[in-house]
Amino acid sequence: MEVFRHKFCKTFQEQIEDFSRQHKYDDYITLKEKFKEWLQSNQSCIMEEERRMKNNGYSGNIEDKIFKSSRYYFMKKTNEKKETKKRKKYTSKNNQLLEEIKMHIYRTEITKPSEAYDDFVSKKETLLNNIKMELINSGDYDKNESETKIKKIYKNKFYIHQKL
Repeated sequence: MEVFRHKFCKTFQEQIEDFSRQHKYDDYITLKEKFKEWLQSNQSCIMEEERRMKNNGYSGNIEDKIFKSSRYYFMKKTNEKKETKKRKKYTSKNNQLLEEIKMHIYRTEITKPSEAYDDFVSKKETLLNNIKMELINSGDYDKNESETKIKKIYKNKFYIHQKL
């Protein structure tokens, strides 16, 4: 089986990552000069890695592969972990709202979800205001979030109806 993706060995990759971290903010010309210096100082490791990769079937230029990996992959890599978003507590949907949405979707001839939603809002304003107040009073939503939740419910139902 032929290998299409040739990866560096773990220790060599760590050396490239270290070089990339040191020169992350260098301009292209400085980076190229520092890379040539790094190649000279790590000649034995590079030759060993080149021999290993050629045995695995790699036929490209190893120096070019190292430079591109360093510049395009490892310099953009960060060790910072993204903060995970806390999920909101699930709030069940109001059955009356769902029935009104379904009836509106089945009866409307509007094919664009945003226009259909605007029409629904204009026709069922009091119902929507009551449901928004319920969501706000539950303490889980503010005014904008409650409007967004209702809009999302409507558009999801509209999408499901279109698929049928």
